[in-house]
Amino acid sequence: TFILTLKKDALNIFSELLILNSVFGIVIQLINIKFFKKISAFNSILLGCLFFALAYCSFMLFPGEYPYLLVYIVLFTLGETFVLPNIDIFVTEISNRENRILIYSLLEFKRFGFFLGPFVSGFIMQRISVNFMFLFFGSLSLVSAFVFSVFKKRLALEGSL
Repeated sequence: TFILTLKKDALNIFSELLILNSVFGIVIQLINIKFFKKISAFNSILLGCLFFALAYCSFMLFPGEYPYLLVYIVLFTLGETFVLPNIDIFVTEISNRENRILIYSLLEFKRFGFFLGPFVSGFIMQRISVNFMFLFFGSLSLVSAFVFSVFKKRLALEGSL
């Protein structure tokens, strides 16, 4: 639904940002592999959630100007490259043979977000505002980081890690 937030020449700008996201994703992932191997999956997820929150809040605070959009897409891509590949690694780290299948099965509910995210975005944009949508998803990113932290601490206390 991001394309709906652009004021002018939305299709062309969105297409360019999508291409840049892909290119930045490849470049940033190569940099991550080369230089950030020592960051744990857990810390990568937290860092990625923070980049997502920063990107969403930046979209909200400084909307629309093309140079800013380039910065935002880099922040968002950083979030993607730190979070997406590390979720499965983190699940492997926190699970054992007995619960791994269950946890991986539950993890696939993330696909529900590919439906729910655009639905919620459209609802918020239509009923409240574009800025609130960015604030909502930025906050959700921070809440996700908090949930991962609490979950990891709980597992550490139980001796699962």
